Amino acid sequence: MWIEDHRSGSPGYRGILMKAEKEGVAGAIGIWTKVPKFTKKLKCKALDDAVTHSEVSNLKTAFSVYEWTPGPKGHGNIKFVYVCLFIAKE
Repeated sequence: MWIEDHRSGSPGYRGILMKAEKEGVAGAIGIWTKVPKFTKKLKCKALDDAVTHSEVSNLKTAFSVYEWTPGPKGHGNIKFVYVCLFIAKE
């Protein structure tokens, strides 16, 4: 999964909170195996099943790659739920 900021002249984003969910079921599933610099993995239901920023003062690049693994069981349809904090162009 990647986050790409298409706003003209945008330098990137500062904050994020993200998890994967089985469609129609609340709660995080799978694990995040690789996250960009200035982000960290969290525990919602299980270790490393959510991602957030580690330092809001550090700008994340406008193109960031996050690697997620669904786990050994089939989960059906998956949705990724996230909130990003973008900075306004000055």
